[in-house]
Amino acid sequence: MPLADRNFLERRAHTRYPVSIPAVIDAAPGAEPLPATVVDISLGGALLVTPQQLEPGSTVSIELHASPHFLWLFARVVATSEEGPSIRVHVAFTSTDKSTLMSLIDQLASRSGTPHDRARRAAVASPRTFRL
Repeated sequence: MPLADRNFLERRAHTRYPVSIPAVIDAAPGAEPLPATVVDISLGGALLVTPQQLEPGSTVSIELHASPHFLWLFARVVATSEEGPSIRVHVAFTSTDKSTLMSLIDQLASRSGTPHDRARRAAVASPRTFRL
């Protein structure tokens, strides 16, 4: 289904976080690995930019090079769209450990934004009650 036919903003169940993570996509056994960059990620899926088209509905494994670790994610290609010479690939995770993924998102979020943004996220993550 073409991306233009879907309203992803209303259908998303998880908040997406902007990132820039080098990755490698394995789309088929025996095929050459495909270089990619993850440009946003959530607990439910991700958006990757690749130089090559992938078939919507196909299953892929994604190796994230998120320093200091490598992380394997398994996903289904939901949709693709062209952006200049690159292809934007929208994937939904199929069998990824949510706690591992949440740890990665927390780690990435703590590195991004201004000091004020990081402090605000920390306050929301661990609210305290003060008594006077």
